[in-house]
This record gives sequence, structure tokens and C-alpha cells, in this order.
Amino acid sequence: RRFTRHLRRRRRQWLIAGGAVLALALFVAIGVLSPLTAVREVRLVGASQVNVEDIQTALSRFEGVPLALVQEGDVHRALEPFPLIQRYSIERIPPHTLVVRIEERDAVIAVEADGGFDLLDPAGVLVATAAERPLGVPLGGSAAANPSTPAFDAAGKVIRDLPQDIRELLASVSATSAQDVTFTLTTGTEVIWGEAVET
Repeated sequence: RRFTRHLRRRRRQWLIAGGAVLALALFVAIGVLSPLTAVREVRLVGASQVNVEDIQTALSRFEGVPLALVQEGDVHRALEPFPLIQRYSIERIPPHTLVVRIEERDAVIAVEADGGFDLLDPAGVLVATAAERPLGVPLGGSAAANPSTPAFDAAGKVIRDLPQDIRELLASVSATSAQDVTFTLTTGTEVIWGEAVET
């Protein structure tokens, strides 16, 4: 026994270490996979234009799912049917809360359509339709009214980067190319802006 004492001590140390690792693995598995950390609340942040109830319904599929098992890809598929959402991020707040922060598309150019206006974001995505042109969303003219042109792209970027108080002064925007964006203010003054550089 005296000659095998170090072997017994080493075996005991290995057993203790193995038991600690096993206990830690069980603790993590119980904490991650058990109903103790299941989603009970889905909190939506940043929604103003999109229908909050529809998004809450789409995200309700995660209720009861352990927080750690909520995947970005699954959230992406849930939010894909909502074109007004430009980007999003998720945050897990233990033990039961899933926070989804969304950034909505911002209308920058209005285009006349069917007695009203189509409101388009800088990428040309339809954000909404309106009977009247909203303040801060100028009416697009010439090529700046066509989302498939470089002129629209340049005009959209310029308007997107302007402060809101200046955007509210814009009545219309026109351009024949990406280099000659021109605004008409609500006062009637014409501003020849140029291209979408150093806004």
C-alpha cells in the first residue's frame, strides 16, 4: 500500500476532476436545455411603421424554446415576410426574455401612383402608399422617380443623409444622372446639389 499510494492519489485526483467536469456539463445542459430558461417574453424594440401584432405573432414560435437555442437564422425566417424591416438584432436576457431590435426602412422619395404616392426607400423598396405626400419625402421627378436608375440611387442617398429639419424643406427632387441631383424647396428655391458625395 505504501508503494501504490501515489497511484491511488493520482486516481482519486482523476476521479475528482472527472466528477467536476461531469457536474459542470450537467449544470450547463440543465440550464440551457431545460424549461427553466425557456422564452416566456418576446420584446420588440424599434417598431413604428410595421404592424407590431403581426410581428409578435411571427415571433411567438420561439415561446417555450430555451434562450440558448434561439438561432439567428430562425429569427431571420420569421421576419422575412416583413419588407419594412431593413435590419434587426437579437438579445437574450436570462432567464426568459428575447429582445428583437429592428430598424425600419425610411421613405426618402415619393412617386405619383394611382392618385396617391408610392413612398420608396433609398434602395427603391416600397415602404408605404399615401394619399398625400408626407413632409420630408420629396416628390421624385425625371430619372429620380425611377428606382432602377443611378439618378434615383444618388438622390435617395443624398436625402437619406440629410438632417430631418432640412429634409422637411424639400418639395421635390430631380436628376438625369447620378451627378446632377437637384432639389426644389418648399419656398420655390432651386438647389443644384450635384452627386451623392460628401453630403
